[in-house]
Amino acid sequence: MIKLNVGQVIFVLLRDDHRIVPVQVVEEVVHRKITGEEVKYYVKASPAPGAKILPLDLSKETVFLYLENAREYMIENATRAIDSICDEAAKASSGFEHTPAKSLSLSANGEETAEPQQRNAHRVQLDTGEWVSIQM
Repeated sequence: MIKLNVGQVIFVLLRDDHRIVPVQVVEEVVHRKITGEEVKYYVKASPAPGAKILPLDLSKETVFLYLENAREYMIENATRAIDSICDEAAKASSGFEHTPAKSLSLSANGEETAEPQQRNAHRVQLDTGEWVSIQM
């Protein structure tokens, strides 16, 4: 179980709207019983005087000690969701008969133009954001 310190600021991921909320641990309550020790934490989400103090349920909340960890967690979840969506689309498309699509590029005036297919051609994106075909 995670150990928190009174006064520590942590970050909680709100499941409903996928926001990260900073909260400060304002109280730690330890219950020692014959069956073991139980620790409860109480937090507040605002430094304003009179801010509401709420219990923190570590078994239900996704809590991060550092904001960078929260960011990485959210990126990994988004990537998994996007991969799942793409996998489903790939499976759904497997019943279609595929024909190779012709390459398109943008002309100087921004209109799409067909490019002839080149053998061993690779598309590469430049630092400027432009895509070019390179034959190797």
